[in-house]
Amino acid sequence: MVVQEHGSATSTPGQTDDPAAHTDKLRPADRRRARPTARLRARPVVLGSLGVVLTIGIWEFVSRFVPVPGDSVPPTFDVAREFWHQLQLSTFWQAVWLTLQGWGIGLLITIVIAVPFGLLVGASRVIWRALRPTVEFLRSVPGVAFIPVAILLFGQETQSTVFLVVFGAFWPLALQAMYGVREIDDVARQTARVLRLTLWQRIRHLIVPSMLPFVATGVRIASAIALIAAITCGLVLGNPGLGRSIAFAEAGAQINQMYALIITSGVLGILMNVGLTYLERKAIFWVPQGRHQITESHK
Repeated sequence: MVVQEHGSATSTPGQTDDPAAHTDKLRPADRRRARPTARLRARPVVLGSLGVVLTIGIWEFVSRFVPVPGDSVPPTFDVAREFWHQLQLSTFWQAVWLTLQGWGIGLLITIVIAVPFGLLVGASRVIWRALRPTVEFLRSVPGVAFIPVAILLFGQETQSTVFLVVFGAFWPLALQAMYGVREIDDVARQTARVLRLTLWQRIRHLIVPSMLPFVATGVRIASAIALIAAITCGLVLGNPGLGRSIAFAEAGAQINQMYALIITSGVLGILMNVGLTYLERKAIFWVPQGRHQITESHK
């Protein structure tokens, strides 16, 4: 082991590459930089916790000292107590289940439709040029604008929720899949031609590995949009689920219950995002996280 001037270590033949041995031979200042401390690892958790505490403090201050109409901003303790009460009710879990049902079915249908669509459009610039005006128009239409269409087609049933979830979540996932196909390296394309790979071999060894990181990001984005659409259907259409429960609580002046259900919606969103991010890191371990996002450069 030879320690250079700037604290970097290089291995010599016959010597160990054990990181612990490298660290032991560094100078004290370099050793502190090379060995991550528990303080650094805990910093994101601490900062995140401070943000939560600050938000709760602002909420509590507003509820007690800022003049607001009636009881529109209740104290956080009252909302927390109501949230705990809701967790013990079967009607609460039924509403959560119905919301997750519409979200899950809609997201699954979206994946089945959007990924092949993105693959087809991304593989052919002619098809993309032909469909681009329609795609740009439809993806700019807010999903709530299709609520009257959903009512006419399906009424106030779960099918209307699934319809709006699919419409809202389809576009980000389809575009991410399309960008994934377009990002295939030219050298890899030429290598596939030289090797005379069949269509199935190109899809398996070239297209799918390139698409997966983009599709995974698209699924996370689509998941959040799908949850928003599912809850909106309950608020506006009155479909069974958390949205309808929130609307009923507001109509019945059950303000604490309304806020508790709103917090439940946020918790569901966080859990979905954390779960999908974990699965993405495990399944697509070769790609840095946060790299594949929809950007203007893709257009």
